[in-house]
Amino acid sequence: MILAGARGGVGAGGHARLAAAGLGFVAAVWLSILVTGWWSAGHRAEEVADMASLAAGRAEALGESGCPVAYQTVRANGAQLMACEVRGGPTGFTVIVDVGMRLHRGWELPGMPTTVVKTSRAGPVE
Repeated sequence: MILAGARGGVGAGGHARLAAAGLGFVAAVWLSILVTGWWSAGHRAEEVADMASLAAGRAEALGESGCPVAYQTVRANGAQLMACEVRGGPTGFTVIVDVGMRLHRGWELPGMPTTVVKTSRAGPVE
């Protein structure tokens, strides 16, 4: 049964609400992808930092310089060595490396850092 004066379809207010809901959905998806990208880059930087500190520690134990080995390890894994330090102590030596992992292009926001930096340490318990 069709009532007289009943409108078929959505009015102007309905279109605006639908557009706002669609825009909100797109923004939520984009934000979740951005957060996932940051988490992934941070996790990858931790892995590379661990590998680099262990490789540098092994090199130091064999009498070689550890920081060049850390640099090669980090570079081979697509990251950037931000800092490397070898400390001597009474119980041996400690290697500390800082590794930076860049976010994928297109994931940046204006003014937002584009590199995630993580630190790893290899050596005796202090």
